Amino acid sequence: MKRSVCIERDTSHCLEASPIFAALRELYRKKSPLQAMSKEITSREADYSKWYNDIVQKADMAEHSAVRGCMVIKPYGFAIWEKMKSILDAKFKETGHV
Repeated sequence: MKRSVCIERDTSHCLEASPIFAALRELYRKKSPLQAMSKEITSREADYSKWYNDIVQKADMAEHSAVRGCMVIKPYGFAIWEKMKSILDAKFKETGHV
C-alpha cells in the first residue's frame, strides 16, 4: 500500500493522507477534545522547545528513548521528515544553493 503525506492546508482531497492527519482533522472538528488536548500542550510562547516536543508526542510521530536527549522517530514521523527534506532539497537546487 502506497503512503504519502499531504502538505497542503486543505487535505480533504488527499485520499492517501496518513491516519495521523485524519485523527488531527477529527480533533479539530470537535471542540471539546481539542480544548482538552490544548490544555495538555505547552503554549508555544511560553516554552517553544516543550511545545514542539508536546506536539510531536501527541501526534505520535516520535517517543523518548532510553538515551537522554534522544527520541525515536516513528514511521509516520519519518515519512513526514522525508517529504519535507525532499521538498527543501528541490527548492535549494532550484535556487542554486546545492
